[in-house]
Amino acid sequence: MQIQIVLLIVSALLLCIGFAVMFDIFGPLREKRRRKQLEKAKTADGKRSISSTVRYYTGKKDFVMVEEVNSAKQILDETGRSAEFAKVCMQCVLFTAAGALIGLVMRSVLATAILGIMFFMLPLWKLKLYRNKYKKYITAQLESTTSLITVSYIRCNNFIQAVEENIDQVSPIVRPKFQRFLDECKVNASVKNCVRNLRDSIDNNLFREWCETVLKTLDNSEMKEALLPICEKYTNVKIVQDEIDAEVLGSLAEYIIMMLFMLLAYPLVYILNTDWFAYYSTLPGKVVVAYTLVVLFYSVVKMIGILQPVEYDR
Repeated sequence: MQIQIVLLIVSALLLCIGFAVMFDIFGPLREKRRRKQLEKAKTADGKRSISSTVRYYTGKKDFVMVEEVNSAKQILDETGRSAEFAKVCMQCVLFTAAGALIGLVMRSVLATAILGIMFFMLPLWKLKLYRNKYKKYITAQLESTTSLITVSYIRCNNFIQAVEENIDQVSPIVRPKFQRFLDECKVNASVKNCVRNLRDSIDNNLFREWCETVLKTLDNSEMKEALLPICEKYTNVKIVQDEIDAEVLGSLAEYIIMMLFMLLAYPLVYILNTDWFAYYSTLPGKVVVAYTLVVLFYSVVKMIGILQPVEYDR
């Protein structure tokens, strides 16, 4: 009974620390401490040293969880789902509590901490997978959109007219960006500024290159033909993406099978011999379970990184 109480207290402390890290409660304290360190780092003549100045303005990196939450907010902003950020944060809290509860049932402090972190990451991993799918779809839609507008632009020699002619054929997911461009051109005399805003509205390297080339054609109409090779790069990216997806699909299937074997090993041991399964309740057994969870956590992070879409590097 006393051991259970101790485990409960330790788990509660770990949860409190996790929530503090999650919402960066100690951020203002770190900032205050950094300011004090900066004041102490002043040289004799009252000026800041170069190292202390760089250390102050760059600061220390946030905790991993804080960086992941900030990344999730950025993903929601990119995909037009900013209003769901509070919902995602609440999901992280609930999943963290669920993971910690499972660890308490297992009577393992290590499992409680690891499962709490893993379950905290589940909504964020889901967002990353959604962003990967979203970026692939955006790239596919920009391929047809830029091709249509480029052909019209070469023919009519008027970029605004080219966009107007093809606005109905533009994919619904990127159409608001081009419609905003047309609306802005009606009130803004500088077409270049409107094109720059259009360029910054979509996070895609090829699209940025295409917009920058459009800016050059506004000064020199002879450069319109340079837009065609950029449109062809979308096709090259799509071919490479299809090849990588075909290779990754096989690796992903093997990975899922291996993870299932690893997780099903525990109930299988219980079915075969309950005495062997009792080993997992000992300290070495809990360490083995914690190590398995760490391997699972690390492998999921790496697999999500592999599933990132191909982007053209300018």
